[in-house]
Amino acid sequence: MNIIIPITKLKKTGGVERYVFEITKCFLNNKHVDDVYIITSDIDYESIPKEFLNRVKIVKTKSKGRFFMIEGTIVARKLKKKLKNAVIFTQQGTTLGGDVVIEHACHLASIFELNKRIFSKFLRLIYPPHFIAYAVEFYNHNKALKSIAISNKIKRDLEKYVLIPSSKIKTVYSGINSKEFSKNEKSRKEIRKNLKLSDKFVMILVANEFKRKNLITILKAISILKNKDLVLLVAGKDNPAKYKAKANELGILDKIIFLGSVRNIQDYFSAADVFVYPTLYGPFDLVVLESMSIGIPIITSNEKFNGVAEIIKDTKNGILIKNPTDSEELAKKIEMLYKNPSLRNKISKEAIKTAKLFTWQKTADNIIKVFRECLKK
Repeated sequence: MNIIIPITKLKKTGGVERYVFEITKCFLNNKHVDDVYIITSDIDYESIPKEFLNRVKIVKTKSKGRFFMIEGTIVARKLKKKLKNAVIFTQQGTTLGGDVVIEHACHLASIFELNKRIFSKFLRLIYPPHFIAYAVEFYNHNKALKSIAISNKIKRDLEKYVLIPSSKIKTVYSGINSKEFSKNEKSRKEIRKNLKLSDKFVMILVANEFKRKNLITILKAISILKNKDLVLLVAGKDNPAKYKAKANELGILDKIIFLGSVRNIQDYFSAADVFVYPTLYGPFDLVVLESMSIGIPIITSNEKFNGVAEIIKDTKNGILIKNPTDSEELAKKIEMLYKNPSLRNKISKEAIKTAKLFTWQKTADNIIKVFRECLKK
């Protein structure tokens, strides 16, 4: 079997990009796979190991950004005609068509769930970039032989918003590299020393979309707990200006540290006591699984809002909140962990056990089964 994967940029960081990197490594370990062809316009040579590049077949395109969708589609289809037993594995939104399309986040579902007013939903839907994105999503999944959802939440979204029959969708959870994401006491001490955190209760949010990850509610929750000796680390490349202003308005600016974009996020997880993640829409964010692998207790939205909540049992291996916009509920959950080190320790141990169940090889092998089904048709 030959696998063709178009991806705009090949790199080890990011959501979809990291997924492609990890899954490709494991595809190459499967006995049914001959070669993996990656069609890309750009490669991050700093993050991608040479060993990886030597094992895959790289096909470079000239077009970048939005234009990659067109050239990437053409190159993938031409390549498939040349190869025997080839499957085009499309990351939704990257190219058009594909034998198997994986949905990392349902575009229309996010529009409807993040915008409560009907008029606002309508305006966003007819806005050209959103309309095109949905049209591509609808075309890709209805054209594909099989669709893969990274959580049951995404599967439900595809059924509801993209009108895909349940029988055509296979849920395959993402994996984690537990060796890479494990607690590092040395990093914990260094980061706490550098940031002058001493013995404070440290929370962390990792996100590139502060609005969708609901930073505003976290700030409000901290303002309720402003007398507690705690601090929030915010890692991500979103613009912090209005959130700094809000923190200042709430009188908690001294409790918030904006880190910007950081490379070794596992070190910052090691420095934290709790990962606060009241997302308004979360498919199956890898960052949650990564924090669990390190053993950081997580507070996150329930399965209505967050796909990864499907693997979390409340107060066992994490903490779930019913309403991610309820700052009082979030404050109570934070205070519960703040006051109870033994509960944090129990959740930490169970979170590590849970994370070990989700390996990239298991994810890759389950996707290969889907490929093999498609090749038989």
